[in-house]
Parts: sequence; structure tokens; C-alpha cells
Amino acid sequence: MMGLPRLGLGGENGRCVIDKILHVADKLLSGRGWLYMVTLTANNPSEICLQMRDNGYASRIVVQRSTEEESLHVIKFWRDSDDRLQANEVGAANKTGPARIFESLLS
Repeated sequence: MMGLPRLGLGGENGRCVIDKILHVADKLLSGRGWLYMVTLTANNPSEICLQMRDNGYASRIVVQRSTEEESLHVIKFWRDSDDRLQANEVGAANKTGPARIFESLLS
């Protein structure tokens, strides 16, 4: 039962920080960058993958481990090749520096 109190600290589905990262992933990653994310089953990893797919990212669960208390998933995200062409058309001028993005995640 140790996982239940910690889940409440992360907002709905324990995803407070995860949702912030998903929101700015496009600004953090280069065109060929990868994002690895560790999630619990309670975080609804399939929903996270679908949300990232809507933003032009492919995904794959690369590791899954379970204990009696929790089940962890490591998900790898990368830009889908078709969407990479659209991202190049938008240009890098609208990108914000990663340091500023991380600061906003922590605030």
C-alpha cells in the first residue's frame, strides 16, 4: 500500500510531472532526439503513448518490471518520420532553450 499515498502527490493518475514533460517534449528534443520515460501502471502508459502519437511521436515500451506493489514501464518516444518533415517546415526559430523549459517544469 506504499504506492497509494505517493500517487496522490502526483495529481490525477500520478501524472502531474509527466503531463508537464509531455507538453514541452517538442521543445526539448532535437529532430532525432529520444525521450525515455518511466511510468507506473497507474499513470496509464497506453494513454501517454496515444497522447504522444497525436503530437507526432512513435513509442514503444522497452522494459516492463513488476513487484508485488507496482508495475513499472520504460517507454521510448521518438519523432515519427512523416511528422519530422512538418517540423522542419515550422523551423527552429520558435523553439525555447531546454534550460528555461526545465525551470518551468520545476516551478
